[in-house]
Amino acid sequence: MKTCFIVCPIGADDSPQRKRSDKVLKHIIEPICKNLGFNVVRVDKINTVDKIDNTILQHLEKSDLVIADMTDHNPNAFYEIGYRHALNKPLILIKDETTQIPFDLASLRTISYLLTDLDKVEYTKERLEETIESFNIQEETEDSTNPNTPRSEAQSAIPFLLNIQDSIEELKELVNVRNNEAFEQTLDLVIGQIQKNTSSKPEDKAMEMFFAKALEKPEEIEKFMKVAEKYRVKTPIRGR
Repeated sequence: MKTCFIVCPIGADDSPQRKRSDKVLKHIIEPICKNLGFNVVRVDKINTVDKIDNTILQHLEKSDLVIADMTDHNPNAFYEIGYRHALNKPLILIKDETTQIPFDLASLRTISYLLTDLDKVEYTKERLEETIESFNIQEETEDSTNPNTPRSEAQSAIPFLLNIQDSIEELKELVNVRNNEAFEQTLDLVIGQIQKNTSSKPEDKAMEMFFAKALEKPEEIEKFMKVAEKYRVKTPIRGR
C-alpha cells in the first residue's frame, strides 16, 4: 500500500498545536489520502523502539508522499521539509490561512486551509486531491519503478494547470490586500484633513462622511467600522 507521511507541529497533549494538527489530519488529510489508496502515517502515532529522529528520516526517504504543514513556522517541520525537498520526491505543503509563506518556499505549491469554515475545508480537500493525483504515484511495480516510464500528456499538464490555479488565487488575495491598504490610507488622509480644518470631533465627521458611502456597499460596513475604531483609539480626540 502507498504511504503518506505527515510532517506538522504536534506539540504536547491538549495543546492548541496538537488539537489543530489532529483536526487537519482527521478532517482534511485522512479522508482524501485513504480514498486515494494511501496509508497515512504521523510520527506520534507510530509504535516503535527506534530513535524517533531515525524513524522520521526513514519515512522522509521512503514514503511515497509527504504532506507537510508549515503553520506556526515550526523549526522541526521546516527541517523535515528541506530534507524531503532535497530528495526531489513528492511533497505537498499546507498551512493555516493566516500563516505567511516564508520567502524561500514561496515558489512551492502551497495549499491553505481554514478549519473554522466548512466550505473552505471542502475546497482545501478538493485541491489536495487534485495535487496528489498530479504526482501519479503508483504502487511499487516494475513499470512504476522504471524512471523511463513516460507520463501521458494529460498527466504532464496537470501540475502546470494547478500552478495557474494557484497564481489566480494569489492574485485575488493580492487585490484584496491592496484594496484594504487603499481604504486605510484614504481614511487616514480624511482624518488628517478633518483635524486641520474643523473643531468638530474627527470621528463624528469621519463616520458622517463614510457611512453614506458604505451603505452603497453593505459588505464594506464591517471593514469600515473596524478601521474607524482603530483610528478613533489611536487619534487624540479633543474634549475626551
